Amino acid sequence: MPPLPKVVLTYPIHEKVIRKKLAPYARVVIAGTQAKLAHELLSADGLITLLSDSVNEKLLKNAPLLKAVGNVAVGIDN
Repeated sequence: MPPLPKVVLTYPIHEKVIRKKLAPYARVVIAGTQAKLAHELLSADGLITLLSDSVNEKLLKNAPLLKAVGNVAVGIDN
């Protein structure tokens, strides 16, 4: 069986959501700091951010394996 994809969260979303919706399908890492985020993105398959997190060219260049980026927010225009 292949290893689960690695998904990095910039902030810990609700623990029940992580446990029931993410953890069965991915290795979940909560970055917490910019330094840890940069390190974890080197081997991440996915990234889940908050609306306040900046996802820019510099961040993406340091994530060579990244396949998807998601945003935890509500509404439109974000």
